[in-house]
Amino acid sequence: MPEHLQIINLTDHTVIVGNKNEVKLILSPSGKIARCYMKLENVGVVDGIPLCRIRWEKATNLPPKRKGVMYLVSQIVFDNTDRDDLLAPDTTKRSVIKDGQGNTIAVKRLRVKEGFSIDKILGVKE
Repeated sequence: MPEHLQIINLTDHTVIVGNKNEVKLILSPSGKIARCYMKLENVGVVDGIPLCRIRWEKATNLPPKRKGVMYLVSQIVFDNTDRDDLLAPDTTKRSVIKDGQGNTIAVKRLRVKEGFSIDKILGVKE
């Protein structure tokens, strides 16, 4: 099975994957940013508190799928897109690594979609 996977960072910041003792991967921004724009709809006021609904539009700036390539995107793009070739930083409490001031400096792992298959991404026939 081919072992090489290219990951292209479609966010506007560097993402570091590792743990407190070792950096496993540094993903620098590619210069292209995938985004989901939101539509905000005011739906009313309850006891003086405004209520709104946010609807996310289709992701923009996503390149076409390519064999052997996955794209690192923001949580919002990841959660609002059905593509299986996307990754997102796992920013849950068990994965995020913070510095002494509480700033995120790395994550321990990356998220994949339900039903993810590395063989499919790499183009391996099942």
